[in-house]
Amino acid sequence: MTTAHRIDGLDALLARFRRIAITGAPRAGKSTLARDLDDGRLAVHTDDYRHLPWSEVPGAVLEALEGSEGFLVEGVQVPRTLRKGLQVDVVLYMPQPRHELSSGQSAMAKGLNTVLLDWRANYDNNNTTVLVATPDGWQPMEVTS
Repeated sequence: MTTAHRIDGLDALLARFRRIAITGAPRAGKSTLARDLDDGRLAVHTDDYRHLPWSEVPGAVLEALEGSEGFLVEGVQVPRTLRKGLQVDVVLYMPQPRHELSSGQSAMAKGLNTVLLDWRANYDNNNTTVLVATPDGWQPMEVTS
């Protein structure tokens, strides 16, 4: 696992959380982290649904995960899918891109953060564990009112 994605206690994280979501800015390393966490459970990548209209992706992801007790879902569409009812045990949020972003990608990162915070405050009521990638490692997301 690369240092940028290192999670101390990876085995414990995978054992504790059956339903894992990874989201964050474009080019933040979400897909790389998903590969690093691959333990054989169902993995759904929201980028695999780019052929669909943007508004249809959350429904398609929910359909792909339906009936699965353990899964890993990753991508920029995760916050929108959470707002549409995706239930997870932990969200791993990677807000910092590892490479320079285009203006469109920067706007996407800002929008993704807004949707994630909206989900956290208005849909989740701060019940789900959310860990944020920081230079000092993975930290719990600050709860704001």
